[in-house]
Amino acid sequence: RYPSVQAVCVVFIALILSDVSADEPATNDDQIRRLGTAPVIRLPGEGFQGKLPTATPEQLELAKSLRQSVEFLVTEIGERNLFEYENLAKTADWLDRALVKIGFEVERQSYAVDRLRCDNLIVQRKGEKKPDEIVLVGAHYDSVINSPGANDNASGSAALLELARRFSR
Repeated sequence: RYPSVQAVCVVFIALILSDVSADEPATNDDQIRRLGTAPVIRLPGEGFQGKLPTATPEQLELAKSLRQSVEFLVTEIGERNLFEYENLAKTADWLDRALVKIGFEVERQSYAVDRLRCDNLIVQRKGEKKPDEIVLVGAHYDSVINSPGANDNASGSAALLELARRFSR
């Protein structure tokens, strides 16, 4: 059932910056910490505290769309990785169709892992004022073993689709 090498199929490239919650503000000496083997970088600013304001209609629509994408990936497709390869391929196809529907041309960067085809999905929108400057936004669409992957990483895939919708306008 399991491929001979331990590998994951990842779409896009994800850079994860996490805010380290602390009782006291970070100093220059502890701006970068290590938790296990993952570097954690403290982001500037303060976290929000207090009662949230009432959501706007646009925010409610965004929440609905995000939920629909996550629920589809988690309940209709489920676990998505090399061990559930058919679901991994279905996810890539679903994301491809969603991005095309939004108006993007999707480039598939294909590679093999244990003789199984994996695809990075790449879309591009050139800016008008600074077309040579690049901002890379990414998420992976596979999930960990024995998990439908709501937080790892259906939520990231859903967020990336929503960003793509906004950038396509």
